[in-house]
Amino acid sequence: MCPSPSLHDRRAGRRQHLSTSIGLLALASVASLAAAACSGEQAFKARDGSAINTGGGGSTGGGGSGGGAGGAGGAVGGAGAGGSVTDGGMEKGPGGSGGSGGSSSSGGSGGSGTDASADLPTGTGANGTPCTTGAQCSSGRCWDTVCCDRDCSGTCQNCNGAVPGTCAPAAVGTDPRNQCPPSSPTSCGTTGNCNGAGACQFYDSSQVCDSTASCDSNNASVIVSRVCSGNGACVPGTTQSCNGFLCSAGTCGTTCSADSQCIPGAFCSAATCVAYTNLAGNGDLETGTTNYWSGFGGGAFALSSTAASGSAHNGQYSAVTTGRTQYYQGPGYNMPTGLGQYVITAWGLQKDAVSIMGLLQIRLSCGSTSSYLLVQNGGFGVSMPQGVWTMFTGTVDTSTDSMTMADCFANGATPGLVKTAMLYLNQTQAAGSPVAMPDLYLDDVVIQVTDGHNLIGNPNFEAGFADGWGVSNGMSTLMISTTVGHGGTHSLWDTGRTVTTAGPRYALPIGAARYSVSFWVEHNGVRTHDMVLMPTYACVGGSVVTGPPVTTLPAVAGNTWTQLTGTVTFPPINATAGCKLSQASVYVQQETGTCGSGTGQVECPDLFLDDASVTIAP
Repeated sequence: MCPSPSLHDRRAGRRQHLSTSIGLLALASVASLAAAACSGEQAFKARDGSAINTGGGGSTGGGGSGGGAGGAGGAVGGAGAGGSVTDGGMEKGPGGSGGSGGSSSSGGSGGSGTDASADLPTGTGANGTPCTTGAQCSSGRCWDTVCCDRDCSGTCQNCNGAVPGTCAPAAVGTDPRNQCPPSSPTSCGTTGNCNGAGACQFYDSSQVCDSTASCDSNNASVIVSRVCSGNGACVPGTTQSCNGFLCSAGTCGTTCSADSQCIPGAFCSAATCVAYTNLAGNGDLETGTTNYWSGFGGGAFALSSTAASGSAHNGQYSAVTTGRTQYYQGPGYNMPTGLGQYVITAWGLQKDAVSIMGLLQIRLSCGSTSSYLLVQNGGFGVSMPQGVWTMFTGTVDTSTDSMTMADCFANGATPGLVKTAMLYLNQTQAAGSPVAMPDLYLDDVVIQVTDGHNLIGNPNFEAGFADGWGVSNGMSTLMISTTVGHGGTHSLWDTGRTVTTAGPRYALPIGAARYSVSFWVEHNGVRTHDMVLMPTYACVGGSVVTGPPVTTLPAVAGNTWTQLTGTVTFPPINATAGCKLSQASVYVQQETGTCGSGTGQVECPDLFLDDASVTIAP
């Protein structure tokens, strides 16, 4: 009798197939007889030392290839034995027929294989019944000691699990066939178990793989530790932003004296790296002042302090309007007047009504009209439940909103201007009587500019107003000239100057920011004069500081327009550490000296300014 064509060995819960082509070592007198009698099977015959060998049987896992080549080196090559064919845990029938005998110098060619899938031996065992070979099962497949519904040879598969006889992924935390060798936890490799989805389980983010603090790829944050990713990698876990400072050797910087100590895109201001610009420099009211705040439409406006039983969203202070008698009354913050896109966030509170619908709006006061723009993402009004701080947020483009009036545009067919822009909290005009008018609180206002627009709402004076502008020093008079202009027919005119430091001045927002400034200037003197762009600022609780010139244009001839440009940071790098601005501005002056016509005195001509621009510097 010939041996079985396939051996299925299960050790330690694993399958091992022994479907091999075993070289037939036989006597020359019986070699061809053995090959003929056992075509398609493996045969063992004794060997007597003859020089004639028979060919080994071919092997395939899919029922296809033929027998092995005939043996070489004898007087006559033996016929090749047929290949065995296996699949999963069952024997799929005969392989290819044996090859023909070869010549004395070479073996015979291998026989052709047959697709044995149609010849599966069929047993009677139902799926889930114990077995040792596939021939015992009606499915023809035996896996994990039970008859199985399908080939279950994959990694982390199990046919003897929750539903015996049904091949399914091995349960998480198990490894029934020992296919997932355990590795060191810090290597982030396999845990020694299956993952429940048909693969080996890797250590996940609960496993710290490196506890040494390091910097991220942008040197903008500290990676406190690294953890396993769940697929074999050690990746950043807990991170801590450096808030604009550079990270070095796993530690955030804490002070700066140059922009190079800040991340790209940030700048150094008052020894602090500023990563993003919030133009509402007193939006959180934590200066304890109401700089840039006021009430809108009536009621009693005040600073609310938690120390005096008041309310605050974060910190100690907020702005509040009490005694409201109209739905539109509420606390407000003065914004830049330039038309363009603003990204705004603020928090509102009411404590007296069950619920109201709150509105955060911008009122643009333009040439002779007012325009009202809504700040919220979708709908009209945001529900403000009693005693709950409610977030208002939205992106508003004051240059394209349908409610922006024609006389707001400085470059319109009929030139206009924006005199003031106020962000304020109020409520919808609810029906019913009486209408609840609770006290309204506003806090943590953030105003950002993303489109680089001009922040000046009255840049060219063609509307005939000087709103938003002032004089830097002295007793000079600010007027609108209708005879001198750079791009049009009007300009800002500072006349009667008594000191050289007097000149047109523009007040900026008080958030920490870096600005690009451009002013067109002219003087009407008979001599040449330096035209100088100067910065000035004050920290809360401090005195006014005038910095070094931003730009100086020397020896400018009279009645000639020239452009003053420069970049200025408020508060500057060398300002008192932690400075919170109470004011910031830029202005134009001439060279220093004493105004007059006497010996050693200088001429102090009238100054003109036009086509002004202040933008957030990149």
